Amino acid sequence: GIITTDVMARGLDISDISHVINFEMPEYPELYMHRIGRTGRADAKGTAISFFTKREEDFKTDIELLMNQELLVKDFPEEVEISLKLIGPEKDKQPIKFLMKKQKLDGDGAFHEKSKKNTKVNLGGPSKTKKKTHGSVNRNMLKNQAKKRKDK
Repeated sequence: GIITTDVMARGLDISDISHVINFEMPEYPELYMHRIGRTGRADAKGTAISFFTKREEDFKTDIELLMNQELLVKDFPEEVEISLKLIGPEKDKQPIKFLMKKQKLDGDGAFHEKSKKNTKVNLGGPSKTKKKTHGSVNRNMLKNQAKKRKDK
């Protein structure tokens, strides 16, 4: 016998494999085809046995659609002792705690007083704070005014 992964199963070409046993159903039906394709080569007969849980029922349905054939389902024998200990895929995934916490907002959200460091004193804007210049100086006008004063 040999135990292998999906990656290894694609590259292996071992003759005379009579049985393939899937202890969990693959998520993609194509992987199932690769797995069971190891058996029954060159017109030989082969058997594929697959164990699946209620969670994997959809995977089984997808495989049946791809193969255009129903898989024969048999109940697990009662005389086999079933462990209540869950393995990795059977366990519920634990939520990440920090993502589940609702953030507490101080105040009323967007409608709150600004913090003291962020408040600004209104100085009236640039028109009040900059020193006024009475416009640009027209040199020609200044010359004319000076000339008139001299003539007087």
